[in-house]
Amino acid sequence: EAPENTLPAFELSAEMGYQYVETDISFTSDEVPVLLHNPSINSIARNPDGSELEQEDIQISEITYEEALRYDFTGGNEAYKGTKIARLDEFLDLCREKSLHPYLELKNNGDYTKEQVSVLVKLVREKGMEGKASWISFEKSYLEWVREEDPKARLGFLVAVADEDGMEEAVTSASNL
Repeated sequence: EAPENTLPAFELSAEMGYQYVETDISFTSDEVPVLLHNPSINSIARNPDGSELEQEDIQISEITYEEALRYDFTGGNEAYKGTKIARLDEFLDLCREKSLHPYLELKNNGDYTKEQVSVLVKLVREKGMEGKASWISFEKSYLEWVREEDPKARLGFLVAVADEDGMEEAVTSASNL
């Protein structure tokens, strides 16, 4: 009902009685971790007046956080007009306040660095959410980096396989985390 990966969506989830929420993490060009599903902002962002973006394929990794704040992140949902892109720290604060268990997805299209993953794990720790959050990804190396920073982290290895051989390989890979 509320725009995906926004604070109003997670607040609504808590009001509706949900205990678990999932979000996707991306970084702006100035290394601010934000909530965004796709590498491009075009599917969810609108101009401040609500009109669709004219420039195609605006990558979150190529704009600063301040530049991202210029946009409305409602996907055109008038009921939430003015919603801005959320930072990960704001999301973690909300999860702690509302007793929500966050599933933090490290996107396989994210091209994270080990240093960025370290920043994310430290932020979760600083926000008092260590042991109260789960890390998920299709990319095994990202989960290994989380584990290096937090040996007790809850990890979830996501897979998309269509056959038994692929499933066996995925299970073997996940069991080595």
